Amino acid sequence: MSKPEKGVYIAIPNYRQTVVTTLAGWLFSLSPPPDEAFFLDAVVMQPVDACRNRIVHHFLKDSKLEWLFMVDDDIVPWPNILDMRFKGKLIISGLTYIAKHGVPLVCGITERWKDKVRFGGVQEGPRDPIEVEGVGAGALMIHRSVLEKMKPPWFRFTYKWNGEREQGEDLYFSQKAKKARYSLWLDPGSPCGHMHMLDIREQAVIVGHAIDASDADEFSEKLGLIDPRKPKNKKKG
Repeated sequence: MSKPEKGVYIAIPNYRQTVVTTLAGWLFSLSPPPDEAFFLDAVVMQPVDACRNRIVHHFLKDSKLEWLFMVDDDIVPWPNILDMRFKGKLIISGLTYIAKHGVPLVCGITERWKDKVRFGGVQEGPRDPIEVEGVGAGALMIHRSVLEKMKPPWFRFTYKWNGEREQGEDLYFSQKAKKARYSLWLDPGSPCGHMHMLDIREQAVIVGHAIDASDADEFSEKLGLIDPRKPKNKKKG
């Protein structure tokens, strides 16, 4: 197998057929080093797992670049997020956020939080990457060698017997990568925005209950005051 060329294949799974202006601005600001190349691709398909698989197929078939960076069309990337490729990890995700039941949380899974799918309590900052059990795919950097070793589909939604979605395509990829004996990493030094329709007051109330938490467990417990997935304590008498 020939040696890959230095550079990054930047791809947007553009299933909404729109791109937030902040992402567009970041793309226009990119300038590769003299000895590297950046290539931009966008795939318009439904659903998003089909987008991601088509992207990987294009990356492996039509380019020889060393790295694939997938960034969702509603993500606001950290300005230097492409520097994640210099951190010595084959699979590394920027610090991305989602709103789950109205609760703002970091995308990822750790060994300690496997039952939660998403977890809170990770602080942004110029620290070493954190090893996790699962990564989100909103701002995901993958080395070419990983995708060459894994068989398609690389990403896939899975469903319950009644047609409800069981797990997302990012967790499917994470599990497949772990089975192939790859480690997964989250970079607190590459925080990303996520443009989403939110009730700002609701977010303020939720965070206000948890902001003084001393650790991840307490953070989760305080969010549980509002999180509808958890039963409320009933008063006796």
